[in-house]
Amino acid sequence: MFSCTRFYVRDGALIGDLRDSLQPMIWRMELSRVHAVGFRVQQDGAVWNLGMEGAAGTFSVITSYPTQAAANKALSGIGRGLKHNGWMRRSVQSVLLLVLLLAGLYILYNVGLSFFETGGQQQAIMMPDLPQFSQPTGQALSADQALRAPPPLSR
Repeated sequence: MFSCTRFYVRDGALIGDLRDSLQPMIWRMELSRVHAVGFRVQQDGAVWNLGMEGAAGTFSVITSYPTQAAANKALSGIGRGLKHNGWMRRSVQSVLLLVLLLAGLYILYNVGLSFFETGGQQQAIMMPDLPQFSQPTGQALSADQALRAPPPLSR
């Protein structure tokens, strides 16, 4: 499907899928172990080498390409892989943090607001006083008496 070199960062490692190099391979470098490194393309006779240059100036070949254009494309892929990884990770973390913050605010506003308004103590709901019937215990009422409207409330 893809027949070109691709680089990406996963789990703290730069991974290269070097499909269009002279010797196709998967290459991996732990980024936590590398303090200073540069990547460059260097010609070696009829081939173009993609490699790393360390702090001491030593060049280590990663892989070789038949043309300079293919080697330069792979070099650009390293830059894109390193650049997009950091951006993508920060973007996903930012979106997750925003979602958690909004969910917390929603819960606070809709569920926890009454808790904070009452100072954390539950309060009883006050109902208006209902009229009390003065019916002696044990006496029967007729249907007319039971269905009669209660007397108006006095205020």
